[in-house]
Amino acid sequence: LIPTVLAPAPWPVESYLVGYMGKHGLACRARSGAKLWRATVPAPDEFIYSGANPFPRPLVTAMRYSANGAFVAVGLGTGQTVVLRADTGKTAHTVGESGTAAVQAVALSPTGDRLAVCAGGALRLYALDGTAELLAEVRGGRTHYLSAAWHPAGAFFATTNGSGAVEYWD
Repeated sequence: LIPTVLAPAPWPVESYLVGYMGKHGLACRARSGAKLWRATVPAPDEFIYSGANPFPRPLVTAMRYSANGAFVAVGLGTGQTVVLRADTGKTAHTVGESGTAAVQAVALSPTGDRLAVCAGGALRLYALDGTAELLAEVRGGRTHYLSAAWHPAGAFFATTNGSGAVEYWD
């Protein structure tokens, strides 16, 4: 298996999450290397193994833990994002539509109740308290959103984009 995406848990949680090339699964491991749990993310096999390409496409494109270590967001090449419980690997929420632009970056608020998703020219903000709800969507035109990060207090988050700008959002 070829690991393609790695997400370390915040201190004091001593684990990390690994996404593999051409696989539907993720592995959560302790710092010692022991396997804690595995999870499967949704995607059609045609997405991963397309044509005669001997190298499968990466399904998992972005991962990030919430600051409290309770949740982990997993961005997919299909355009969807899955939010998992970090202690069990069970799905808490699935947002986005399959077949849209690949997720470039994900950022969970410190408590895990908000999710920012950068996918191509779109920035989406979801509320995750209760059922997942799209709160806002911003289109960047030809400029793609590249990364996102929440302030430790959770009051706002910042994004970077292809124009070289850093933008702050509340």
